[in-house]
Amino acid sequence: MERILMMNLASLKLRQLSPAEVLATLNDMVCDDVTEDVVSADMSVADYAAILWADHTTFRWCEQRRIRTLGFALEAAFQLRNVDWNSLLYPMRERRLGELCGQLARIVQAPAIDPVVILGRPCLTAGAFLTFKSMLERSGLPVNGLAPSTPAASLLQPGREAVWTAIRQLAPGLVAQLHLPAHWSVWLFIVGGTSFVLGWFGLWWLAAKAAALISLRGVRDGRRGIRHRKLGEIVTVRDLTRVILVHHLLNSDRTALLGNGT
Repeated sequence: MERILMMNLASLKLRQLSPAEVLATLNDMVCDDVTEDVVSADMSVADYAAILWADHTTFRWCEQRRIRTLGFALEAAFQLRNVDWNSLLYPMRERRLGELCGQLARIVQAPAIDPVVILGRPCLTAGAFLTFKSMLERSGLPVNGLAPSTPAASLLQPGREAVWTAIRQLAPGLVAQLHLPAHWSVWLFIVGGTSFVLGWFGLWWLAAKAAALISLRGVRDGRRGIRHRKLGEIVTVRDLTRVILVHHLLNSDRTALLGNGT
């Protein structure tokens, strides 16, 4: 296998990911707000690609082109270069994710979180924040004004892929545990579409009732904000880095136990 070059992580302390963490990262790439666990070790690479490419347009391509496209997505997720994806992914219908994760775990590394000494005492939460901030800065995002008190919603936007990549690297499996409220435009579209369909059939009273109920659901969803399925609400970047730290430590403990054979 060709030499793997990690991008943008040269000065950060790195750790090796376990196959379970690699699988959790693959799950983070395709999970939604309804389904927590989407993939499994016995799923084929072809089935995983079908979930990743929900529109199925890529299935009109030849298998070699699909392998290259999936390879690009995995390179972005794991910050890899110079990987022979054909040897790892072909044939897609026979290759299983468990096998792929085992092979990737040999070459994939991610930043480790070390404590930062504050007033003579080590602080892991501060270390998590500084590591996360450093990763965002290396990806090109402006972080001069980023502080622990910064609202988490300003970072956790659907289009900010650098943020999600950093979270997936630091805490594989965390993205699947997060709930983000839908944008107001999504609720507006649902209200408008529902009202139009019901109004088309002359059910104006039902359209008004449906619009009110959907709007109320949207307001409640927005008020609930960003939250973790088990650890509660995430308001600030401090909350986010604490949740990242919890997942990071749990993953590290599991890796250590597997390494000790227990």
